[in-house]
Amino acid sequence: MIDTTIIPTEIEENPEITIGELAEKHNANYPAMAAALRKSGIRAKRKKTTKKRLINGSRAFKVLGYLMANPEMNYAAIADQFNCTREYVSQIEAMARQEGIIK
Repeated sequence: MIDTTIIPTEIEENPEITIGELAEKHNANYPAMAAALRKSGIRAKRKKTTKKRLINGSRAFKVLGYLMANPEMNYAAIADQFNCTREYVSQIEAMARQEGIIK
């Protein structure tokens, strides 16, 4: 049985400790330690990963490049060329303006 009263102080002392290291320290298995952490109100954080990886040459980059090269064209014409909606083109332009790519 895992003593859940000690775990919060251990985590405060060493916030970088993993669930696996805690389990090994308390002679418990990983699922039991994860359950003990949930019971004590501590949520295990997931490693930050990129949810959506951008593919080189993806549609968003192509639309952005076309917008930058042809600023006078309307959204409908660009959308027809890249098989997307006007709203998608508008959103890409808005994000580019927000980031300072397009002025």
